[in-house]
Amino acid sequence: MIPDQFQPSLGTLEAATGMGRKTVRTHLDVLEDGKWLERHRPDQEKARTEHARTRYVLAIPAEARGTEPLALGAEGPQPRGGDPLGKGRRAPRARGGEPPKSPSKSRESLKKSQDRSAKPNPHQVADDLTAAFWDVHKGRCTQSFIAIRGVIRTAISNGIPRDDLARALDRVAKEGRPISGGTLQVALQPQQTTGTKPRYERRPDSAYHDEGQRF
Repeated sequence: MIPDQFQPSLGTLEAATGMGRKTVRTHLDVLEDGKWLERHRPDQEKARTEHARTRYVLAIPAEARGTEPLALGAEGPQPRGGDPLGKGRRAPRARGGEPPKSPSKSRESLKKSQDRSAKPNPHQVADDLTAAFWDVHKGRCTQSFIAIRGVIRTAISNGIPRDDLARALDRVAKEGRPISGGTLQVALQPQQTTGTKPRYERRPDSAYHDEGQRF
């Protein structure tokens, strides 16, 4: 039996669980039907005049225990080995070695995951553009797939818009010139009619070019 001073109202249960009143009542009905909870409701007159509340009694169904109900003060089954957890000792953690996360931490992790998924990955954008370029122009390219991908990744990292870069790549390939920071910068100039585009910063070819590997 829960002491009278700790008997919760529906409003208290709503605030503690974050659920609406209808949902709280539904869960209480389920617990009562399963014999996990007993509810003793006051009559309407007492509820109106004395503000009497429903009294809750926590229970465990006999089929869940597998034994007869324990008398008040009786000890339950001891852990295997006969050594119950002493005061101050910690119960074993769940498999994996980490305690369960609190709901607030779980919501924060979910929000961070959603924020990450909402932002496009620059390398993924560059790799997709490289694959599309390679499918169209690989017959006329003298460079390896990896070398071209390195140049495109650098351009995307420098803030060159994907569509502008795609047009510049197509132009350079059709003119039979190699894909490099310099040739892309020249091909991008006619497209820079408004504003100032980020300047292409060339990185060492050794960072990307692999003469021994071809796509």
